[in-house]
Amino acid sequence: MNNPSFNIYLYLRKTRPNKENKFPVYIRIRVNNEKMEFPSGQYIYSDRWDEKKQKATNCKDAATINGMLDAIKAEINQSISQLYISKAEVSLDNIRQLLKGDAVEET
Repeated sequence: MNNPSFNIYLYLRKTRPNKENKFPVYIRIRVNNEKMEFPSGQYIYSDRWDEKKQKATNCKDAATINGMLDAIKAEINQSISQLYISKAEVSLDNIRQLLKGDAVEET
């Protein structure tokens, strides 16, 4: 079995500010040229977001926001590793199932 090609990318969705004019941080997962996007639940002002580092900067909540985003990324990486180790297909559907807490069948 080949190692899956995947990428996790964090970005601001600048088309949907909240009442405080903060933007949601979205997570994009790419697996073998397919992608899935979902909100992280974290919000930040656009001038406090470092696009290159994909992290919050220069604000009092930066450590909390970055910690939550790191935890989400770790959970995604753990799900991908679990699929690979169990010899199940590494697909967006299977990753989605694991993130929801559902079991995945082996292939």
